[in-house]
Amino acid sequence: MKMIDTHTVMLSDETPAALCTLLQDAASQHQSLLGSGREEMQSRGLLWMVMRQKLLLHRAPVSGETVTIRTWLSEARHGMYLRQYELTDAVGAALCQAAAVWALVDAESRTLAQLRLDVPLCQQECRLPRFPLLRPIETTQEYTFTVPTEYLDENGHMNNARYFDAVTPILPTNGDLYAAQIDYHLEAREGESLAIGYAVEDNSLLIQAQGDRGLCFRMKLEYQ
Repeated sequence: MKMIDTHTVMLSDETPAALCTLLQDAASQHQSLLGSGREEMQSRGLLWMVMRQKLLLHRAPVSGETVTIRTWLSEARHGMYLRQYELTDAVGAALCQAAAVWALVDAESRTLAQLRLDVPLCQQECRLPRFPLLRPIETTQEYTFTVPTEYLDENGHMNNARYFDAVTPILPTNGDLYAAQIDYHLEAREGESLAIGYAVEDNSLLIQAQGDRGLCFRMKLEYQ
Protein backbone atom coordinates (compact mmCIF):
# COMPACT_ATOMS: atom_id res chain seq x y z
CA MET A 1 0.00 0.00 0.00
CA LYS A 2 1.18 3.52 -0.79
CA MET A 3 1.28 5.31 2.57
CA ILE A 4 1.75 8.80 1.13
CA ASP A 5 0.46 9.86 -2.26
CA THR A 6 2.24 12.69 -4.06
CA HIS A 7 1.36 14.33 -7.34
CA THR A 8 1.70 17.65 -9.12
CA VAL A 9 -1.16 19.67 -10.59
CA MET A 10 -1.77 23.09 -12.12
CA LEU A 11 -4.34 25.25 -10.37
CA SER A 12 -7.11 26.52 -12.61
CA ASP A 13 -8.57 28.75 -9.89
CA GLU A 14 -7.26 30.37 -6.71
CA THR A 15 -10.49 30.45 -4.69
CA PRO A 16 -10.89 28.57 -1.37
CA ALA A 17 -13.51 26.38 -3.08
CA ALA A 18 -10.96 25.37 -5.74
CA LEU A 19 -8.42 24.55 -3.03
CA CYS A 20 -10.93 22.34 -1.22
CA THR A 21 -11.72 20.60 -4.50
CA LEU A 22 -8.02 19.91 -4.98
CA LEU A 23 -7.82 18.34 -1.51
CA GLN A 24 -10.93 16.28 -2.17
CA ASP A 25 -9.56 14.97 -5.46
CA ALA A 26 -6.24 14.08 -3.86
CA ALA A 27 -8.02 12.17 -1.08
CA SER A 28 -10.16 10.30 -3.60
CA GLN A 29 -7.13 9.33 -5.66
CA HIS A 30 -5.19 8.08 -2.66
CA GLN A 31 -8.14 6.16 -1.26
CA SER A 32 -8.52 4.39 -4.61
CA LEU A 33 -4.82 3.42 -4.48
CA LEU A 34 -5.50 1.93 -1.05
CA GLY A 35 -8.32 -0.19 -2.49
CA SER A 36 -11.11 1.67 -0.72
CA GLY A 37 -12.06 4.40 -3.17
CA ARG A 38 -15.51 5.72 -3.98
CA GLU A 39 -16.45 2.98 -6.46
CA GLU A 40 -15.19 0.21 -4.19
CA MET A 41 -17.14 1.53 -1.24
CA GLN A 42 -20.30 2.17 -3.25
CA SER A 43 -20.30 -1.48 -4.28
CA ARG A 44 -20.57 -2.28 -0.56
CA GLY A 45 -23.35 0.24 0.06
CA LEU A 46 -21.02 2.77 1.67
CA LEU A 47 -20.08 6.39 1.00
CA TRP A 48 -17.12 8.56 1.90
CA MET A 49 -18.13 11.89 3.49
CA VAL A 50 -16.12 14.78 4.89
CA MET A 51 -17.20 15.57 8.44
CA ARG A 52 -14.82 18.44 9.18
CA GLN A 53 -11.81 20.10 7.63
CA LYS A 54 -9.24 22.74 8.48
CA LEU A 55 -6.77 24.66 6.32
CA LEU A 56 -3.75 26.77 7.23
CA LEU A 57 -2.42 28.94 4.40
CA HIS A 58 1.21 30.03 4.42
CA ARG A 59 0.69 31.69 1.06
CA ALA A 60 -2.36 31.71 -1.15
CA PRO A 61 -1.72 29.81 -4.41
CA VAL A 62 -2.50 31.66 -7.62
CA SER A 63 -4.34 30.58 -10.75
CA GLY A 64 -2.06 28.80 -13.21
CA GLU A 65 0.50 27.92 -10.53
CA THR A 66 1.91 24.40 -10.43
CA VAL A 67 1.72 22.85 -6.97
CA THR A 68 2.68 19.53 -5.43
CA ILE A 69 0.20 17.92 -3.06
CA ARG A 70 0.99 15.17 -0.56
CA THR A 71 -1.72 13.35 1.36
CA TRP A 72 -1.83 10.53 3.90
CA LEU A 73 -3.91 9.10 6.73
CA SER A 74 -2.60 9.80 10.23
CA GLU A 75 -5.35 8.41 12.47
CA ALA A 76 -8.33 6.05 12.41
CA ARG A 77 -10.92 6.00 15.17
CA HIS A 78 -14.54 4.79 15.38
CA GLY A 79 -15.06 4.67 11.63
CA MET A 80 -13.52 8.11 11.03
CA TYR A 81 -10.18 8.79 9.40
CA LEU A 82 -7.98 11.85 9.87
CA ARG A 83 -6.40 12.74 6.54
CA GLN A 84 -3.49 15.16 6.24
CA TYR A 85 -2.48 17.30 3.27
CA GLU A 86 0.54 19.39 2.40
CA LEU A 87 0.85 21.70 -0.61
CA THR A 88 4.15 23.14 -1.82
CA ASP A 89 5.05 25.40 -4.73
CA ALA A 90 7.44 24.78 -7.62
CA VAL A 91 10.51 25.40 -5.44
CA GLY A 92 9.26 23.36 -2.50
CA ALA A 93 8.08 26.23 -0.30
CA ALA A 94 5.03 25.50 1.86
CA LEU A 95 1.72 26.83 0.57
CA CYS A 96 -0.88 25.09 2.70
CA GLN A 97 -1.33 22.48 5.39
CA ALA A 98 -4.72 20.91 5.85
CA ALA A 99 -6.51 18.11 7.62
CA ALA A 100 -9.93 16.56 7.15
CA VAL A 101 -11.96 14.03 9.08
CA TRP A 102 -13.47 11.58 6.58
CA ALA A 103 -16.09 9.02 7.55
CA LEU A 104 -17.55 5.95 5.92
CA VAL A 105 -21.34 6.05 6.15
CA ASP A 106 -24.11 3.71 5.14
CA ALA A 107 -25.48 4.96 1.81
CA GLU A 108 -29.10 4.32 2.82
CA SER A 109 -29.27 5.29 6.50
CA ARG A 110 -26.50 7.95 6.36
CA THR A 111 -25.14 6.65 9.67
CA LEU A 112 -21.54 5.74 10.46
CA ALA A 113 -20.59 2.38 9.03
CA GLN A 114 -19.50 -0.28 11.48
CA LEU A 115 -16.32 -1.01 9.57
CA ARG A 116 -12.62 -0.48 10.19
CA LEU A 117 -10.49 -0.36 7.08
CA ASP A 118 -7.05 -1.90 7.02
CA VAL A 119 -5.17 1.17 5.81
CA PRO A 120 -1.62 2.37 6.52
CA LEU A 121 -1.30 5.22 9.00
CA CYS A 122 1.57 7.72 9.04
CA GLN A 123 1.22 9.08 12.55
CA GLN A 124 4.72 10.50 12.60
CA GLU A 125 3.75 12.67 9.63
CA CYS A 126 0.82 14.29 11.43
CA ARG A 127 0.74 18.02 10.71
CA LEU A 128 -2.61 19.06 12.19
CA PRO A 129 -4.06 17.08 15.12
CA ARG A 130 -7.77 16.60 15.58
CA PHE A 131 -9.29 20.01 16.10
CA PRO A 132 -12.20 20.98 18.38
CA LEU A 133 -15.67 21.63 17.02
CA LEU A 134 -16.56 25.25 16.35
CA ARG A 135 -18.75 26.76 19.05
CA PRO A 136 -22.23 28.26 18.46
CA ILE A 137 -22.22 31.97 17.69
CA GLU A 138 -24.51 34.93 18.09
CA THR A 139 -25.09 36.00 14.51
CA THR A 140 -25.60 39.67 13.68
CA GLN A 141 -26.70 39.36 10.05
CA GLU A 142 -28.36 36.68 7.93
CA TYR A 143 -29.24 35.82 4.35
CA THR A 144 -30.85 32.89 2.55
CA PHE A 145 -29.08 30.53 0.19
CA THR A 146 -30.84 27.82 -1.84
CA VAL A 147 -28.76 24.78 -2.84
CA PRO A 148 -28.65 24.58 -6.67
CA THR A 149 -28.47 21.33 -8.62
CA GLU A 150 -25.00 22.11 -9.97
CA TYR A 151 -23.57 22.17 -6.42
CA LEU A 152 -24.43 18.51 -5.79
CA ASP A 153 -21.88 15.69 -5.90
CA GLU A 154 -22.05 11.91 -6.35
CA ASN A 155 -23.40 11.52 -2.82
CA GLY A 156 -26.49 13.57 -3.70
CA HIS A 157 -25.74 16.53 -1.42
CA MET A 158 -23.88 19.83 -1.70
CA ASN A 159 -20.21 19.14 -2.28
CA ASN A 160 -17.93 20.08 0.62
CA ALA A 161 -16.03 22.64 -1.48
CA ARG A 162 -19.24 24.41 -2.51
CA TYR A 163 -19.83 25.67 1.02
CA PHE A 164 -17.25 28.33 0.25
CA ASP A 165 -19.28 29.31 -2.81
CA ALA A 166 -22.40 29.53 -0.63
CA VAL A 167 -20.76 32.16 1.59
CA THR A 168 -19.10 34.15 -1.21
CA PRO A 169 -21.49 37.14 -0.77
CA ILE A 170 -20.11 37.85 2.72
CA LEU A 171 -16.38 37.16 2.19
CA PRO A 172 -14.14 40.18 2.91
CA THR A 173 -12.73 41.99 -0.09
CA ASN A 174 -9.53 42.93 1.76
CA GLY A 175 -7.21 40.93 3.96
CA ASP A 176 -5.58 37.56 3.29
CA LEU A 177 -7.22 34.33 4.41
CA TYR A 178 -4.78 32.33 6.51
CA ALA A 179 -6.99 29.77 8.28
CA ALA A 180 -10.35 28.14 7.65
CA GLN A 181 -12.37 25.47 9.42
CA ILE A 182 -15.67 23.93 8.37
CA ASP A 183 -17.78 21.53 10.45
CA TYR A 184 -20.49 19.73 8.47
CA HIS A 185 -23.42 18.78 10.70
CA LEU A 186 -26.18 17.84 8.22
CA GLU A 187 -26.18 17.25 4.50
CA ALA A 188 -27.38 20.21 2.42
CA ARG A 189 -29.80 18.80 -0.14
CA GLU A 190 -30.91 20.01 -3.56
CA GLY A 191 -33.33 22.93 -3.32
CA GLU A 192 -32.93 23.23 0.46
CA SER A 193 -32.99 26.78 1.81
CA LEU A 194 -30.22 27.63 4.26
CA ALA A 195 -30.47 30.57 6.63
CA ILE A 196 -26.82 31.65 6.79
CA GLY A 197 -26.03 33.82 9.78
CA TYR A 198 -22.68 35.46 10.40
CA ALA A 199 -20.71 37.76 12.67
CA VAL A 200 -17.26 39.34 12.81
CA GLU A 201 -15.03 38.66 15.80
CA ASP A 202 -11.59 40.30 15.80
CA ASN A 203 -10.05 39.19 12.49
CA SER A 204 -12.41 36.24 12.04
CA LEU A 205 -15.63 35.76 10.12
CA LEU A 206 -17.90 33.33 11.99
CA ILE A 207 -20.68 31.62 10.06
CA GLN A 208 -23.41 29.11 10.83
CA ALA A 209 -26.28 27.88 8.71
CA GLN A 210 -29.64 26.38 9.58
CA GLY A 211 -31.37 24.15 7.06
CA ASP A 212 -34.86 22.68 6.96
CA ARG A 213 -33.79 19.90 9.36
CA GLY A 214 -31.53 21.81 11.74
CA LEU A 215 -27.93 23.01 11.93
CA CYS A 216 -26.23 22.39 8.60
CA PHE A 217 -22.71 23.75 9.06
CA ARG A 218 -20.43 26.09 10.96
CA MET A 219 -17.42 27.86 9.47
CA LYS A 220 -14.63 30.05 10.80
CA LEU A 221 -12.45 32.10 8.46
CA GLU A 222 -9.42 33.94 9.88
CA TYR A 223 -7.78 36.83 8.03
CA GLN A 224 -4.49 38.69 8.32
